Amino acid sequence: GGGATPVSSMPWSVDRAIQLEGSPERFAGSSAMLECVSSVSEAVEGLNSGLLYSPAPGFCIVRSAAKGAYYILYQQGKRETAFSQLGLGDCITLSPSRSR
Repeated sequence: GGGATPVSSMPWSVDRAIQLEGSPERFAGSSAMLECVSSVSEAVEGLNSGLLYSPAPGFCIVRSAAKGAYYILYQQGKRETAFSQLGLGDCITLSPSRSR
């Protein structure tokens, strides 16, 4: 079978997903919204495999149906681009992506 592809070589990762706080519904109609996925991991797999393409260069917004929350998903080095394009600035409240 061969080993798994190292995550570092993938442009998209669940580690680069940030939950949007406040009133994320305002992003529902955004041009950066990635439709037809219901979770961050599903979006990451689709984008990395080429089945999906990002509506915005280097980032997109994904809705997690299970959590009822919206996430920014961004490629490495694209975080500032995503934040400025979405008009978020750096004052956004970030949820820790990893909580065990």
